[in-house]
Amino acid sequence: GTNSLHGSLFEFFRNEKLDAKNYFAGAITPPYKLNQFGGSVGGPIQKDKNFFFADYEALRLRQGITYASTVPTLAMRSGNFAGLATIFDPTSTVTDPATGKTTRVPFAGNQIPVNRMDSTAKNVINLYPLPTTSGLTNNFTLSPVKSQRDDTFDTKIDHIFNERNQFFGRYSFNDTNSYKPGQLPKID
Repeated sequence: GTNSLHGSLFEFFRNEKLDAKNYFAGAITPPYKLNQFGGSVGGPIQKDKNFFFADYEALRLRQGITYASTVPTLAMRSGNFAGLATIFDPTSTVTDPATGKTTRVPFAGNQIPVNRMDSTAKNVINLYPLPTTSGLTNNFTLSPVKSQRDDTFDTKIDHIFNERNQFFGRYSFNDTNSYKPGQLPKID
């Protein structure tokens, strides 16, 4: 500690208007807001005997994260798997008594008939979002917002009894809240 009051303040920021655009984000520029700020102050409580120091730092982050995920295509949702690996009818399993080999009959045109699609499977597939591109893989792009909030502060008190005997007490606090969304939209 010193017998004069000292302090500091700072601010650091970034945002999407100052940064390059993510190539994979498509036409939309995801948000990016970063603020880091704080300050400190220290000085005497009683000249040459008691001193204090305190600081505070905060971080606020809101960042769009671009994900490319794979979801069922519109054709797959209706049971059409043409051009992909062969889809076999699970009810057509036949075992050849002579060889013991099991075979199944493929669905005609690699298309599962609508009346053969399980109602639970239909409900599950409808939980997936619709594709945003026509590809088979990485056909869904999403830019949800990740957020983080940090708050930190410290306090310190020093007391000087004499040149050989000193005492100090310190308290520090840190609180962080973070949210990182997944690669597919949240189902409500």
